[in-house]
Parts: sequence; C-alpha cells; structure tokens
Amino acid sequence: MTTTLALAEQIGMTAACAALRVARSRMYRSGRPQAEPTRRRTPSQALSQAECEQVRAMLNSERFMDKAPRQVILKSHSRPHTSDDNPFSEAQFKTVKYHADYPARFSDLEAARTWARGFFSQYNEAHYHSALNLLTPASVHYGLASTVQSQRQRVMASAYARHPTRFVHGMPVVHGAPAAVYINPPSKGHNLPSFFHRSCFTPLTHTVPV
Repeated sequence: MTTTLALAEQIGMTAACAALRVARSRMYRSGRPQAEPTRRRTPSQALSQAECEQVRAMLNSERFMDKAPRQVILKSHSRPHTSDDNPFSEAQFKTVKYHADYPARFSDLEAARTWARGFFSQYNEAHYHSALNLLTPASVHYGLASTVQSQRQRVMASAYARHPTRFVHGMPVVHGAPAAVYINPPSKGHNLPSFFHRSCFTPLTHTVPV
C-alpha cells in the first residue's frame, strides 16, 4: 500500500493502481479515518461476570472434566446431525396453528392465554393420537397407558366372545404405547445415542405465559 501511494504521487492514483493491480476502492478506504467501534449494549438477561465465572468453574470441575459431549448433554430433541433444528417444537407450532378454532389474530395477551389453556387441555387429555396407538399424551406421560390398554383389551375380548365370527383375523390385540416416537426415523443399521430416543410422549406445554 505504501508503494502504491508513492507511485500515485508521480503518475496518479488510477495509473498506479492499474500498474500494481490494486483496487482503487481499497486505496480510497485506507485514507479515510477509521471510526471508533460501537460498543454493543449488554442484554438485560445477560449473565453477570460473577455468574459467567461460576458457570465456567462448574464446566471445568471434575464432574464434567474429560467427558464426551454425549455424557454432559443428557437429552436433545434435534434431528440427527442437525443441532440447530428442533422438529418436535416445529411440529407443535404446526399443530397449534392448524387447529380448527385457531384465530387469525388475538386481541390481546389475555385472549391468547385463554385460548391456549383450552387447547392444551384438549390436546393433552382428550385428543387420541394415531402415533400413540390412539392414546392421549397425558395417559402416556403419567404412566396410565398400560391401564388403558388392559381396559380396551377386556372390551375387545368381550366383543370377540359374543360375536367371534365378526373377527375374521381372530382375537383382536390392543397395542400399548410405542417404545419410541420419531419424526425422522433413523436409517436402518444406524445406532443413535440414547438421548435421541423418545421413550414417552411428553404432553404439549404452554408456549405463552399463564
């Protein structure tokens, strides 16, 4: 850059830049005074210096020292190999927005809270999910799936005993809760860490303050 400036004093900036294959815009920018960098405003929820030191000390403690990330991070709902994508949350957003009485807009925050309370109650306790073998999320989450399965099996056995000819495939079997639920099932032969598996279906939780 010093050579370019020295040559520009003799033959002009345009010719000097062309001769030395230097962009003129770069030379013009270098001559402008550099503005002081603006200091970013600290977010109101940012950790204090003492809190940062506390977190750093905990992560460097013997409990987490020399451990693989899988041993430190216990659970993740992201897609395999995609850490910035949470398909379960995205699916929940779609479930909410595609609900039959989801309004075009809410008049205020209290209206959104009122609608959400009714939706969560219906979704968790009254809606039977095909992915859960027609069980509700609440019955699976609170360990009632086997009880519901036994009750349904008794009803089906009673119906079979009264009218066996109606069941061409024999005694119907009622299935319980699935061992795992996937949005994107892993490929065959690919073993995922245990924290990718959904051992139960957690009820949809509130997404607005209550």
